[in-house]
Amino acid sequence: MRAVLIGLALLLIAAPATAQPVTTPPPTTTHTVDYREPTTKADGTPLQGLKSIRLYWRVDDGPETVVTLPASSIKGGLDRRLRLTVPATSGVLSVTLTAVDVSGNESARTAPVTKTIVPSAGKE
Repeated sequence: MRAVLIGLALLLIAAPATAQPVTTPPPTTTHTVDYREPTTKADGTPLQGLKSIRLYWRVDDGPETVVTLPASSIKGGLDRRLRLTVPATSGVLSVTLTAVDVSGNESARTAPVTKTIVPSAGKE
């Protein structure tokens, strides 16, 4: 019995490892998104329950991605800046924003803002 166990242990130790494919992340570009948090509701009354801002982005007709950013305060109003890294070196980047209140209600989206991503001429 001991010889069988030793033989089994040797088989396990000597078994070749399977090779894992090497993946290279896609090239990316980084963009600055500036926005001001809202201070009023759609009806014009002061905002008293801002929880977060949702930033929706996509490149060309690719999948849409959402980033949730915490609000600076329940009243909003702060100018904010976000550095957004996207997996693309060319195409049209489209960004829209919504506001989410403490009850989870989400506003309508802003009009899309677009930026053409131009391929770099080369790297040194």
